[in-house]
Amino acid sequence: MTTLPIPVSPAFRIIAHRGASAYVPENTLAAFELAQAMGVTEIETDVRLTSDGVAVLCHDNTLERYGHGALTVEELTWAELSQLDMGSWFSPHLHHDKRLLTLDALFAHFGDQLTY
Repeated sequence: MTTLPIPVSPAFRIIAHRGASAYVPENTLAAFELAQAMGVTEIETDVRLTSDGVAVLCHDNTLERYGHGALTVEELTWAELSQLDMGSWFSPHLHHDKRLLTLDALFAHFGDQLTY
C-alpha cells in the first residue's frame, strides 16, 4: 500500500503514529518510509535512552511484546539492542529483519522531509 486508505482533504494534517504501524512494525525505518510514501509529512514516535546513552525509537517499557522478555531499552547497550529482531512479533515471515532505529538515524534519513 502506498496511498492513504481514504481520501483526505489537504486542509488536514496527517500524522503517522509510530510510522505506518498498521502495515509494518512500528518505529522502524520501514514504518516511516511507508508513511512518507503514503503522503504523510508528520510523524509521532517514542524515544528511550539505551544504557550507553543512545536515543532509540521504542514505545514500550519492556521488550516483551517484541519477543525479548522483560528486558528494557535502558538496561541494554545500543550494540546489544541493534542485534534484536523487532519485527517477527508483527509478521515472522515478512519482518524478521526489522531492527530498532536510532533517533540520529531517523533524522539522517529523513532530514527536514518530515515534521517530528
